[in-house]
Amino acid sequence: MNLSEERVGLIAYEIGIAVMYLVEQSIIVSQGSIAAHLEMRREMVSGAAYKCILRDAAEVVRGGNI
Repeated sequence: MNLSEERVGLIAYEIGIAVMYLVEQSIIVSQGSIAAHLEMRREMVSGAAYKCILRDAAEVVRGGNI
């Protein structure tokens, strides 16, 4: 899948926000904790398009291809 620059930027933004949140909460930053936070955020948002961004961000963190 070829991702647009805007989509890549949103994915990177969400990963960065997840890392900042984990550091702020003194939670160990790992692939698992970042992916778990992104999945939690995905459950909290209502927009289908943004749910896809968060799903893709979690997949990138896990090392998968999107």
